[in-house]
Parts: sequence; structure tokens; C-alpha cells
Amino acid sequence: MTTRRWPALTLLIASSFLLTLGANLQPDPRGFGTHEQLKLPPCDFLASTDLPCPFCGGTTSFCLFIQGRVLKAFRAHPVAPAFTLLVLACPLWALRALFLHQPFFPSWARAQWPWLILSLGLLCAATWSYRILFLGD
Repeated sequence: MTTRRWPALTLLIASSFLLTLGANLQPDPRGFGTHEQLKLPPCDFLASTDLPCPFCGGTTSFCLFIQGRVLKAFRAHPVAPAFTLLVLACPLWALRALFLHQPFFPSWARAQWPWLILSLGLLCAATWSYRILFLGD
């Protein structure tokens, strides 16, 4: 296998694992805390401030979206469905890259990924601010 195919194979395995995990976890009815089923600790920020951290509800939203409960996913965390769509696209994109012997990240995508990360980060910050100021999670 050539070195340019390793990213596709790695992302195929990782995204398939995440999708399988999300399909099998039971979303927490509180709208956050689903990650605790993975033996991860509760959110320290939430515990110490009674305010959600920027990622509170992300795992729950991911699981809800994968399980087809899209509206509840947006309620749990409005930005996580965008991340979920990226994870859903990864196996298909990786298989395309592997079968067509192309790099996983085409040149245009390598140039654009910082903007994607920045956009998701700003959207997450805006959502967090909104949740704290107006919803009082």
C-alpha cells in the first residue's frame, strides 16, 4: 500500500468505529452526559460552574443524529450535527480514495481545511455564548 493511501485507510477505520459507537450508545435524556457510558468523567466545567462547556451535549447530539433523531440532535448541540455529517462522509470518501487510488485529501481540500476548522470553531463559540446567555442550560 502506498503512503498516500494510509490517510484514507486510517479515516475509514476511525470514522467507521465512531459511527458504530454512536449507533450503539444510548443518548442521555438530559441532552448531555452520553460520553459517561464510555467511562469518561462528567464535564468538570459544568460541575464547577453550572454552565455547559462548549462541547456539552456533543456526544449526545452525535448519537441522536446517527440514530435518526435529527431535531433532538440539534437541541442537544446545534453544531455537532455538522461534525456528524463530516464523519458520515468519511467512509464513503475514504472508499472512493482507496478504490480510485487517489489521495484522501485532494489539493483543494488541503488548502481549505483550516477555514473549515475555523468556521466550526467560531460556530461552536457562538452557539456556546447563545446557550449561556439565553437558554441558561
